[in-house]
Formats: sequence, C-alpha cells, structure tokens
Amino acid sequence: MFAATARCSHLHHIDTSLVTPESEMTRALIRQYVDDVSDNFAIDTGGKRFKDFVDNYFTGTVAAGLAYLAMVQENYVWFSHFERLKGGRPRYRKSPDFVFLDKDFSCALVESKGSRLATSTAFNARVEAGYLDQVHPHIGYPIGGIIATHGYCVGSYLSSSTQADLRIHFTHVPFRRRFKPQTKQGKDEIQRNNYVTAFALVHSETLGEQIRTGDGPDSIGFMRFEWRGQYWLTALEDQRQRQTDLGSGFVYAMEQGIALRVLTKFLSHDLNGEQIEIEPLPPERFQRLKEEIGRPEGAVFPDGLAVIAKPEFRDPVRLTRGPTPDGHFGYRVTSNRDGLPTLRPTA
Repeated sequence: MFAATARCSHLHHIDTSLVTPESEMTRALIRQYVDDVSDNFAIDTGGKRFKDFVDNYFTGTVAAGLAYLAMVQENYVWFSHFERLKGGRPRYRKSPDFVFLDKDFSCALVESKGSRLATSTAFNARVEAGYLDQVHPHIGYPIGGIIATHGYCVGSYLSSSTQADLRIHFTHVPFRRRFKPQTKQGKDEIQRNNYVTAFALVHSETLGEQIRTGDGPDSIGFMRFEWRGQYWLTALEDQRQRQTDLGSGFVYAMEQGIALRVLTKFLSHDLNGEQIEIEPLPPERFQRLKEEIGRPEGAVFPDGLAVIAKPEFRDPVRLTRGPTPDGHFGYRVTSNRDGLPTLRPTA
C-alpha cells in the first residue's frame, strides 16, 4: 500500500527533503487508521475524527493506491499519469488520473474516486459521473501514441470500519475507432513514465529524471542483493538513507534483468536500430512471488518493482553502458568494487 500510494501521489519528483513530510504523514496516517489485521480492507473508526480537508487528502491518497492495486489485479503492468502524456479527445478539458498498459499493450484509462462520508447512492452516482465525464470521452483516441480502448472509474467506498468496497464503472465492450492499428512503439512513453517513477523510488530523483529526458550517465552505482532466487538492485547506502516513507528496514528495489533493459532502452543512443523490449516479470513467477511473500516481508509488482524488508548480502555494483558479452549494446554489471560513481546533476 505504501509503494502504491508513493507511485500515484506525485506528477513529478522533487527534492526528497521536501517530499519527506508528506510521505511521513501519509505513512503515519495509513499505519494508524488502516486496519492491517483483518482480511478485509477498512479504515477504522479513528479515521472519522479528521477535519474535512485532512479527510479529503487521506481518503484521496488511499483511494489512488487502491485503484492502482485493483488494476494490477486486472493484469495491467505499466502506468503513467495522464497529464504526462499527449493525446486524448481534442479540446476536452476533463481527464482521468492514470493510463495503464497490460503485457499485450491494451491501453486503459483510470479515474480514482474515494469517499468515507457520502451515502452509498450518492457515491455510486459520483463514480458513474467520473467514468462518463473524465474517462469515456477519451476512449478511442490515441494517448501517448497508443489508442485507449478501455476505461475504468475505480471508486473506493470507505465508510465501513470493517469492510470497504470498490465500486467500479468500466468499458464493457472495448471501443475502437478508425485509427491506425496498435503498434509496440506506442507503448514506449507509458513504459518510460512508469519507470521514471519506479527508479526515482529505487535509486534517486536524478536517475528518474534522466530516464524521462533520455540523457543518462555511462555508469550508475547500485547495491545488489539476492532475494527469492533473483538479483535485485536498490540505492547505495547514502541514497537509501533518504527513503524515509517506507519506515526502517524496507527498501524499494528493481529486478536486475528488467532494470538493465529499462536503462538500456531509455538511456542509450547507440543501439543502431536494435529494438529493446521490456517484459514484465513472467506471470507464473509473479504469481508465485505473490503467494510466497508474507506481509511483513514485502510486496512485488509485475513491472519489476518490489518493496523488500531488510534484504541481506548486499554488494555495491556498477552498471556500465557499452557492448555486452553477447554482442549487443547496453547497460551491464561490470564491477562490485569500491569507487562507485555518483550521478551528475540534471539541468
């Protein structure tokens, strides 16, 4: 839940020292008022004491995280804030919150709504209006180079202190217009924005911004560790000290194979026409990880991002850009020694 809200809360990344108070407030509120004992998700009775402006912030943040998790359950992998992409219905001012992409490059638009105070009937009407006003008008139009064929308004009805409900209005039949067929290239901007956010959490805001601009360093330092039979990369010790929103002992990490392909695709200019495809974690592997991981141990997402508690056997490694042993070009692990480089500041 912490990781989901961290991914959804900001359009861009700013200095961590400025984000920290809000992150700490969100973490403290969720830890205090979200029931993490029973099987059903709910906000306990203590959350009813908020002033209205605090309640709106808290409920909206929780609802965005739940909407993200709901879309993962629907087998979507990558996402971007709608505002980060070009497209949609021309000259139409209302828009959804997010754009999601599944492994088959089906594009869905998502609006998140949340309430603890409205009546059930009033909230249902609000969710329906969210779909009709903010999502449906953009269905059938290109978003970031790929056509949106599905849409969801995910409403988190949080009034019960024992079991919250999701009220979802969605596109029943995929909507298609006479646009050019979907292309794999159309997915690139959604994937890019997805990993801008992910690597800002895993490593630094600087690396996230470099993925956005496509101007990255030749060498990047990470800490590497083995977990659940795979290698994972996380920030160096001095960078990880700033990851305060998860609490002590937890780190954001990226599966090494996916990390190498993402950095190669979005930070390399010498590919000579080579197409780098980014695949999610294999479905069977992702499902097994979800089933094996206990709640105190962490969580994993299909795009390769994970939240892991107290990983061990960490070694500093250097990812260097250049020819790989198999004759391709890209980032590869070249060193686990001292003297790891630091990222240069972005303009």
